[in-house]
This record gives sequence, C-alpha cells and structure tokens, in this order.
Amino acid sequence: MQLTEDVKDYWNLRSEGFSSSIREEAEFKGAALADKLISDAGLRPGCKVLDIGCGPGLFTMVLSGRGMDVTGIDYSDEMLNRARANARERGIDAEFVKMDACDLDFEDRSFDAIVSRNVLWNLERPADAYSEMLRVLRPGGRLAVYDGNFYLHLFDEDFSRARESRREAWNGKDVKGSHDKYRGDVDFNIIEELAKDLPLSRELRPAWDVKVLQQLPCSDIALRLHRGRGGSEEDGRLVVGFEIIVTKENDHVQ
Repeated sequence: MQLTEDVKDYWNLRSEGFSSSIREEAEFKGAALADKLISDAGLRPGCKVLDIGCGPGLFTMVLSGRGMDVTGIDYSDEMLNRARANARERGIDAEFVKMDACDLDFEDRSFDAIVSRNVLWNLERPADAYSEMLRVLRPGGRLAVYDGNFYLHLFDEDFSRARESRREAWNGKDVKGSHDKYRGDVDFNIIEELAKDLPLSRELRPAWDVKVLQQLPCSDIALRLHRGRGGSEEDGRLVVGFEIIVTKENDHVQ
C-alpha cells in the first residue's frame, strides 16, 4: 500500500495545476466530451454513473450538466477538494467521495454506467479495480475506460524513441488542457520514478486489459486505438492511448 500512498501524495501536489488544465479542457471541449461519454457509455438523463478517479471533476461535471446522477471518487484528498470547488462554481450538484478504485465501497449493481480516464495505470492492483468495476455495474451496463501506455517507454526502446519524437514534434505548441502548461513547480520526475514500480508500466496495453476482462462477466469488449502523432513512422505504429468499452453480461448469460 505504500506505493498507493506515494502516488496519492504526488496527485495531491499536482491538484492545482491539474485542475487548471481540466477547467480549460472543460471550456473548450466539454460539450464534445459529454457527447462522446453519453454515446460510449449508453447514457440517458437520470442514469446513475460512477466516475472512477474523477480528479478535479471533469467527467462528473460534463455528465451532471447533461442530467446524469454522477458520483465521483478519487483517492487524492486535494483532487476531491478541487472537484467540489469546480462543481460549486458551475452550480452542479454531484457527490465526491474518497475511495480506492481497487476496493469500492458500493453495493453490487449500484451503477448504470462507469467511466474512467487515465486512472488504471496509476494503480497498484489494476486487475482488482476491473473486478470491482464489474461488480458494482448493473447487468447490461457499460464501462468506458480511457487510458494509455504512458510509461512503457521506461522499459521498451521503441516506445522510448517514439516518446522523444513526440516531445520534439509538440515542443512549444499551445495545446488546450495540456498538463505541461500547468505543471507549476511540481517535479514530474516524481511520478516517473513511481511509475517504475507500477505494474502496468511494464505491460503492453490494451492487450493486458482485454486478457483481464475476458475473465470477468463481460458480454462485449470493444476497442479504439490511438497511435502516436510524433511524425516518425515508428511512433505511428505504436499504441499510445486507447479506449475500452465493456458491456456487462446480463443475468441470463452464463
């Protein structure tokens, strides 16, 4: 659990800058993001949605603004404080709770849908997190996970070279919602060091995710892959980010 606590401490440090980037993203991309989430997760007004690793509350805010009943959870106290402040500023009524994604304190079948972005890679027990998500999701409900191979460059030479290519291509560009833009005085090397001990830093994903999900009660697993845009041929072949849309089995499916 010490690794989990160290990751939490890092995100507490990042909370101010991360919230600024999320607020900018909500301003410029919020409507399109809400449309995407509604489509991916099969949402409609009144749906009970769990936002896992909510951070400063981006998904929670855009979905609450479309009539969803959203609960956001995060393990970082400071991220939750930012989320509550951002929601208050926008007049959004949403619940934010401190909770470990690997050990959810909800009853079985509590939510119509679950959304999560860039959270699994942070976790000490990511397979347990997937198991918990499927447990609290109602039969027929959807899980929409957005994540990536963010630290595979630490262990894979192809990803390392591609990462340098991307850094050169994007250097100096003003990207809306960029986390580098709002890093402040936080040392990003902290998370780089922690990532060396996080299990998913060594795994090629989403192959790992699919293997885990195939052992869980899923009736459908759909993938979208995002490859590098650094300009090099090698970068264009590698999966940098991905989306997994999972439908939980109905009760009659054995």
